[in-house]
Amino acid sequence: MAWVGKAHAHAHAHAHAHAHAHAHAHAHAHAHAHAYAYAHAHAHAHAHAHAHAHAHAHAYACACAYAHAHAHAQAQAHALG
Repeated sequence: MAWVGKAHAHAHAHAHAHAHAHAHAHAHAHAHAHAYAYAHAHAHAHAHAHAHAHAHAHAYACACAYAHAHAHAQAQAHALG
């Protein structure tokens, strides 16, 4: 009956290896999902910051243009007056 013990040990080792491989694959997939989520969040934050900076630059340029036009109009009025 030694073969029964051997078969049992073999089955046990096989099950253990299978469980280990399954756990490893799961951990690998989990790590990939984390990396993907991190990269996605990072890209989203970067795009948001870029859009925010772009909006600020637009607002700044508009304010500058407005101030410039206003000063120009004032200077013209002063020259005419």
